[in-house]
This record gives sequence, C-alpha cells and structure tokens, in this order.
Amino acid sequence: MLNVNNAREAVSAMVRIVLTSRRFWSLMLVVAAFFMVGQFVDAERPLYGSLVKSRGVVEYRAAGTTKWITATERQRVSQGDRFKTGADGEVVIKLSNRNLVSVRSNSEVTINMATTQSSTDENNMALGLFPARTQVQNMEVGLDRGRAINVMKGLRANSQFRMATPVAVAGVRGTVFLAEVLPPGDARRGQKQSGANTLTNFSCIEGSLNVNPTALGGFDPTIVPEGQGFSIGSGPDGAPIGSPDVSPVPSNVVEEVTNAVDPTLQADPTGGPEPPSQPDPVTSSDNVYCY
Repeated sequence: MLNVNNAREAVSAMVRIVLTSRRFWSLMLVVAAFFMVGQFVDAERPLYGSLVKSRGVVEYRAAGTTKWITATERQRVSQGDRFKTGADGEVVIKLSNRNLVSVRSNSEVTINMATTQSSTDENNMALGLFPARTQVQNMEVGLDRGRAINVMKGLRANSQFRMATPVAVAGVRGTVFLAEVLPPGDARRGQKQSGANTLTNFSCIEGSLNVNPTALGGFDPTIVPEGQGFSIGSGPDGAPIGSPDVSPVPSNVVEEVTNAVDPTLQADPTGGPEPPSQPDPVTSSDNVYCY
C-alpha cells in the first residue's frame, strides 16, 4: 500500500505541474494577445483642455459659433475654440497635463488642432517584449496676433505641438518658447526686416524649435536651438520678406519668459482633474499645418 500511495502522490504532483504549466502558458498567450492588439493605432478622439487662469478682459468664441463671450476659469477648451485678450488680459490654457499656453495681453489665438489616440511606444517595452501602449497627442495653436508663452513639459512618445502664425510654424519637443506676431514697432527683436508690415518671432528658451514656412517656398526650414531666436518679416499680403534672422535671444526676453513660466506652472501644479470627456465630433480646421 505504501508504494501505491507514493505512486499516487507522484502522479498527482505530475498532474499539478502539467496543470500549472498549462495555466502559465495560457496566461502568456492572453498577455501576448493583449499586447499584439496594442500594436494597432486607434482612431483620433477630441482632446479637451481647460483654462487654468484668466485675468482682465478675456473673450472666448466656441468652435462653430460667431459670438464672443467672457471666458471663465476652469471652462473646457477644445479644437476650434478661439480666445482674445484685452490690454489688461491674460489667459493660461492647459491643453493637457504639463502642456500650457500663456496668452499675453492684446493677443488672439485659435486651437487649430487638439486630438489624442492610443498608440504604442517602441522605446518603452512592456515585460521587455512588447511596446507599451501610450496616448499620442496632436496639438496646434494658431497665433493670429500678439504674444504667447508656450510651456510644453508633458509631451510623450510621438506627441506633437505646433505654434502656427500667418507666416511660420514652429514644431517643438519638450520646449519653452515665446511666439510673437507684432507690428515692427512693438516687437522686442527682429528689427532688421525693412518694409515689414508684421514681424513673427520665436524665442527658444529651452529645447529646440523646427520652424517651417506656412506656405511652401516662403523660406528654408530652420532649426532654432536653445538660446536662439528666429525672426521673419511679412508684407501687407502676408508673404515673408527676405530671409529669416537667427540670433541670440535678448536677455530681457529670456528674463520675461523665465519669470512667467513658474507662475504659469504653479497655476495648476498637480495638473488638476481633466475636464469631463464628451462625445463631441472632432471639428475640422482650415489652418492645420502638418510636417
């Protein structure tokens, strides 16, 4: 009987090992299938931001409408929305966590694009085997006039942010920079373009900028490194004048942007709760520039 019992125990142990192995491999198949599904990129969805700060006169025009109304803090921001500030106005727009645009006085901006989609990050491998899933954000803000400080500290994977002006578009990765569309007499830099009706300036404080012409052939694409600024003039018809001027950012501009960045981030230090997602359709934009 002893030998029989020992044999039974041995068989039971072997069965447990087999069952355990099957469960293990079944689990591995489920995990593999999950991550294989993650290889597919799903459809773009609206990305909703919010106003984390509004001071002075700030007006807002929702996408698809023509009426300007007073903007309020914590209101939702989505693609197609438009904002303008008065002489004493300032508004900080949080497009997503740690990605903010501080619109200064006498300025006007449009959220040209704000979408998100699930994708995979080839540089972040789950279990050392499969690309991890991530949210890719595609954002563009149009600066029609005035000044805007851009703090892009939360871009991940293949997410993109662009600042579009009538004459040039700046693409960034993890960058702090100032964008300006001003009459020559109001600009802090870029005074070399004689005969210009408007000056477009990008002052790169952190990271780098990839500046492209809004219209093909306007000027050669330009990489602007940290500490350098880009300036191009445009005539009454909006066409660029001459070649871009790339030169060091003046110390007073660096100081202004640096002083503005900390209060901007402190306006919403934890990122805050995201506005509730709504099943609104993604609106189209007539001023979307991709590169």
